[in-house]
Amino acid sequence: MGPSLVARSIQSLEELRAALVRYASDGVSALRQVERESQRTQSWLADRERHWRNVVERAREDLRRAQTAFAVCRAQVYRDPKTGAVYIPPCTAEEQVFYAAQRQLAEVERELAKTQAWARRVDDAIYRYQSQARQLSNILNSDLSRSISVLDRHITNLHAAADASAGNIGSIVGGAIGATVASLERRVSDLQQEDQRQQAAFWANQPPTAASADPADAGAAPDTTNAPTNTPPPSLTPEAQRQTEGESRPEGPPGDPRRRL
Repeated sequence: MGPSLVARSIQSLEELRAALVRYASDGVSALRQVERESQRTQSWLADRERHWRNVVERAREDLRRAQTAFAVCRAQVYRDPKTGAVYIPPCTAEEQVFYAAQRQLAEVERELAKTQAWARRVDDAIYRYQSQARQLSNILNSDLSRSISVLDRHITNLHAAADASAGNIGSIVGGAIGATVASLERRVSDLQQEDQRQQAAFWANQPPTAASADPADAGAAPDTTNAPTNTPPPSLTPEAQRQTEGESRPEGPPGDPRRRL
């Protein structure tokens, strides 16, 4: 294996190492961002639940007061001393306030129940997500770190091989590139698929009132299969070049020494 191939191999491994470092950093940042969003959503739902609990308490107190006022009004029975007839006041205003308080209490209790249902749903989704996020975090912090260490050792060996004799280069390069690059590329692909699946599963369970964002579609790489190439034309031999120049030179009149034979 020549020195140029060794240099290209070192460059490829260094680029792979840099890509793994970027992926680990981006993965950790994404997990932290999702964790912050999860906590923000839970905090928001807890605030809404406290709000509706307070509203329900006030509505119940209003209903108790309206019920008491309605009962007091209905208790004011008037008996005519002359005829002995009993007159019950209509209490129309008190009755309207009482039924309005009942409707208000029922409405705010429904809002409280919906908030509590969303809180339970979000807590369950976050619990399932955290179980998978811990696995991904262990991969990013443990497996990728070991993979990067393996790459560092192989890169060091290749640098040492570049200064060694040509006979030692082939064995070192073959051991450094053969199984290492293929296994690391498979690991990166598996981690990317796992990360996308976990984020999609988490955001699919977010309530409509909480801010969420759909996973962005990955852009397709441009197709360069049929792209024109700038390959230089093949060089001509001196004899073919003279024939080409002779064919392109115009013929002179008869007897002209420049006339092509």
